[in-house]
Amino acid sequence: MLNRRNNCAGYMTVYLSLTLAVLLSLCLTMIEGARSNAIILESEIACDIALNSIMAEYNRELMKQYNIFAIEDSYGGNNASLNNTETHLKDYLNNNFSATHFLGLFMSYRDYLGIEVDNAEVEGVLYLTDNRGEAFMRRAYEAIKDDIGLTMLEEIQEAVTNIENDGLEDNDLQNQMVLLEGQVEDAQEAAQEADEDSESDSESESSGEIVEVESDAVSNPAASIVTRFGYGTSNMFIDDVSTISSKQVDTSLLISNRIRSGYVNSGNITLEEQSTIDNLAERLVFQEYLLRYMGQYKEESDEDALAYQIEYIIGGHSSDKENLDDVLSRIFAIRFSADYIYIQSDDQKKGIAEVFAELIAALTNTESLEDVYKELYLLAWASTEAIYDVKCILAGNRMNLYKSEDTWHTSMLLTEDYDEDYSGDGEGLSYTDYLRIFMTLTNKDLLVTRAMDMVEADIRLTPGNANFRMDACIDTIQVQVQVQSTFGYNYSFRLKRKYE
Repeated sequence: MLNRRNNCAGYMTVYLSLTLAVLLSLCLTMIEGARSNAIILESEIACDIALNSIMAEYNRELMKQYNIFAIEDSYGGNNASLNNTETHLKDYLNNNFSATHFLGLFMSYRDYLGIEVDNAEVEGVLYLTDNRGEAFMRRAYEAIKDDIGLTMLEEIQEAVTNIENDGLEDNDLQNQMVLLEGQVEDAQEAAQEADEDSESDSESESSGEIVEVESDAVSNPAASIVTRFGYGTSNMFIDDVSTISSKQVDTSLLISNRIRSGYVNSGNITLEEQSTIDNLAERLVFQEYLLRYMGQYKEESDEDALAYQIEYIIGGHSSDKENLDDVLSRIFAIRFSADYIYIQSDDQKKGIAEVFAELIAALTNTESLEDVYKELYLLAWASTEAIYDVKCILAGNRMNLYKSEDTWHTSMLLTEDYDEDYSGDGEGLSYTDYLRIFMTLTNKDLLVTRAMDMVEADIRLTPGNANFRMDACIDTIQVQVQVQSTFGYNYSFRLKRKYE
């Protein structure tokens, strides 16, 4: 009986010991599992916070001036490198895993997780300049896409189509006019020499008076205009050329030159959004972004590297004057062609030109050039109208692309005395509309890289950004972080962020 009781007691002791061991093992396993999960959770949170902190280090001037978020990995220093971003990432991670960082120096705290950063690296980035500025275009497009009306875009598309289909920029009427004027001058000089010889012979045979006809005023209908061509584009349309900006930039220091030379940072992440920027409508929205955030003639900013930034995007020259001349010459070429097309359809104006040609041919004894005089007179009349058009446009007014009898302004005398009444038509295309047209006709890669030139040049003028580089501006970043615990755990995390 006693032995039986002793056996029962022994069984109970063994049972309780085994149960306690199992329970203790279970508890320890649960505790260790909880530790493992806590390490994973805290590591994920710390990595997420660290990467968000990296994204919060976007360049403030780039956001302020151009409404674009990007990390510029020189951080105001002299060296743009992903190593700088990795250093910032490690610093944030170490601070996040530090116990004193959370609980303070004077609190008794035992770290039951023991997490440390084993390694942190930037695996991939997408720079704003990658793929000829694809990300820059996308972010610019997204910045204003909801603010742009479709009606205006349709009007610009129609104007671009008309200019291309009718070849308004392809007709070199200005050069044709110069050549015809030279032909006329040569013929008139030859005729004048023949007349002088004839008069000399007749004087010896006749005592009658010689009546001279002064025909210079009408013998060269295009002479004064051709002369003005030689003064320079700005002088033709701007009365006070001293008001034109004299700013210049060294284009060899800008992103477009680095792209051409191959000395440009490149990322290894593809833009996630499907790019449809080659679509004309979306490209026009991007161009509206440029017009909204960059200066142009008469809407310039003293703080910008160039006053006429849009003109630079179109012309690509280093100085404001060269770029303005480039734009004005193109506007004049289009106006000249459009006005010439109209005048060729106006029978009344062509009749006036025929009468004028007959008169000049008779006065100058160059009847063989009658058709040349007619053509030259029509060219002179169309160019005079075109000069008036450009002055109206520069005065802030609108002009219809194609003329009608009601919208023609100049008289048969080819006078430019309009009493400075450059009122325009009240409808049609403005100066800014021509900038829109020229940007649309510009090669896309040139358009984007020159736009990035202007962004880069402007930001460099601000404090702390003297070495700013567009090809150091990170739009999307992917990092890999490896952590280890003093309790023997190792985990790896991969995170990716982009600006939206």
